[in-house]
Amino acid sequence: MTTNVQFFESLFSHKVSRSRKVHSIANSVVVFDEVQMFPTEFLHPMLRLLEDLRWIYGTQLLFCSATLPPFDKDHSSSFKRVNDFHQLSEDIQPIVPEDPELFKVFDRVIYHLEEKTYSTEELAQELAQHTSALCVVNSRRDASQLYRALLEMGKEPQDVIHLSRNMCSAHLKERIAEVRQRLMAGIPTLAISTQLIEAGVDIDLPIVYRAMSGLDSIVQAGGRCNREGKRPTPGEVYVFSLSDGGKAFGAIAHGQNATRFLLDNDKEHTRPYIPLELIDAYYNRYYASIESFDTKNIAESLYDEEETKHWRFDFQQASENFQLIDNVDRDLFVPYGWGKELLEGLEKHTLYLNHRTLRELQQYHVSISRWRYEELEEARLLSEIIVDRETGKSILVLAPQGYDEALGVCTTNPLLDEPLFG
Repeated sequence: MTTNVQFFESLFSHKVSRSRKVHSIANSVVVFDEVQMFPTEFLHPMLRLLEDLRWIYGTQLLFCSATLPPFDKDHSSSFKRVNDFHQLSEDIQPIVPEDPELFKVFDRVIYHLEEKTYSTEELAQELAQHTSALCVVNSRRDASQLYRALLEMGKEPQDVIHLSRNMCSAHLKERIAEVRQRLMAGIPTLAISTQLIEAGVDIDLPIVYRAMSGLDSIVQAGGRCNREGKRPTPGEVYVFSLSDGGKAFGAIAHGQNATRFLLDNDKEHTRPYIPLELIDAYYNRYYASIESFDTKNIAESLYDEEETKHWRFDFQQASENFQLIDNVDRDLFVPYGWGKELLEGLEKHTLYLNHRTLRELQQYHVSISRWRYEELEEARLLSEIIVDRETGKSILVLAPQGYDEALGVCTTNPLLDEPLFG
């Protein structure tokens, strides 16, 4: 997702420095992985940009996804106040035509789509019955609560691995590598994760539990189950909801509603695979629930018919509005591993924030909500380090006692709601 963010934000930027890569995109093939993660609130300008690249710059586009969204279908509806989905002008063509016999090799799991409701304690009890399993939840809060519940039941800390964006990238890489090593060695492992594990993380577990979400996310979670197809029996994917879990908002809530609607009308809750027609039906329902595919009115700045006749484009406004990662979150750096040495060097001015140091430091970066920021500040766990005396530029740093070796950034209030992503 980060690479996709950089790609689109660069092309929508009005600054010359970020637009220099355009020449290398022309007459080339651009591969987009995990396109189901394109944010719906920016989907209209993103799809228009992709068509511009194709028709103006001769760029070929390759979309990769286990659950490819129907960008080439019309999703307008008479029931919607705003119909601003931009349908691609030509059909998306599969590289390999669908062949049930050819694709049978990928049928490695059984999906149990009947939604079961658990309390966090009940889910922990069920997970504890398995030798190794993965449980994917919808929020950081739910992940930390479930992790704690497993430990309270007597599970050894080394056998339960927590993964969420409360942890810095360096920490996450170490924990994911640890999961892989333990599974290869046949060591019992329970992994508790947010949806960050569903894209670009190559792990293979026999059992996967997925909190109710969009059908695309359920299929992505299934991709971590019997991934290599070497198990004697198919993997098992179970869908659940938490009675005491955090409330879903935004895209996750829309995805849940669309999936529940399909399952209520489908009734075939145990499946060896998810057919493409069901995925299409899911997206049709999901997109019908989206109020706008251009919430910042970016198309108005760039594609207004009357304005473009006079070559008037508001590139700066479009650039400022096109922020795929919401800036309401606060960025801080954590003293984890080598990051502690880097931060101490910056504080003592024995190290300077050049490009190399900044690149290293990014591995120890965490984004937090403003609510968590306020709580950390009240607990006096935050400080600022001046990294450039001339400009006064500073970075926000977390105190060592605010970073847990298992959970990452922690506060005194474990029930504090977090944004419902990674």
